[in-house]
Amino acid sequence: MFHSNDSLILKLRSPALNLRIEALNELAKMPSEYAIKLLIPLLESEDFALRKLAVMGLGNHLTPQSQHLLQQALMVETDANVLSEAANSLFDFGESAFPALVQLYHTSDHWLVKKTVVALFTDGPYEDWLAQVQES
Repeated sequence: MFHSNDSLILKLRSPALNLRIEALNELAKMPSEYAIKLLIPLLESEDFALRKLAVMGLGNHLTPQSQHLLQQALMVETDANVLSEAANSLFDFGESAFPALVQLYHTSDHWLVKKTVVALFTDGPYEDWLAQVQES
């Protein structure tokens, strides 16, 4: 059974991590168009933890809209934790997202972001993509 919008928003914005995770899990089971609408305002929050939660939630909905939002986040986000989580979520979209991950690797100077991108391409048949991030 799904909660009301207000209940989900309160859980997503709760300082209690267990409530945030509960809300994310519930959003993952909802139709993408509904869940994404609730996650978009979190992407614009001043609180990096809410932005991180938003990119995690978008990764549960593999739609063109969520992929676009994640790629936008890579271009405007400044927090390395959020960027790394966005990279993790974007990776699930497959090869269509890989150029954005390579670009993130080359434009970021933060070790966490770089390590995340390398780790994503290390496991699996991604040698060509891994070579692109190791060329620097």
